[in-house]
Amino acid sequence: MKENTMSTENKKIFDVSNVKQESDRIVDSLKKVAPWVIITISSLGGDEHVSMIIHVSLDEKSTWVNNYVENSRRFMMNFDCHGVLEQFLCDREIPKFRKRTVKNVDCAINKLVDYIKESI
Repeated sequence: MKENTMSTENKKIFDVSNVKQESDRIVDSLKKVAPWVIITISSLGGDEHVSMIIHVSLDEKSTWVNNYVENSRRFMMNFDCHGVLEQFLCDREIPKFRKRTVKNVDCAINKLVDYIKESI
């Protein structure tokens, strides 16, 4: 019986086969509230541990000093295939994002959109 039950930690909400499609969905949703969004797909731990690195700037590219994204209000997050959403870089003018686990990509999109709206 235990073999058929999976804990929520081991369930994958995306994998190598659909990570590109899911990242495109996230970018499309976030671009409605943030002017600059890039997602990089990472599989450093192997294909079974694929994750997305989400990089968002809250400022228009034309306002960046010397055209560097580092000179804007920005944050970066890791979104792993098990649903853990964790911020690892944040500009001092943006409130911190608490690490959380989401059940699906739609929940992650909702959390990110709410966070961006709160930060603007």
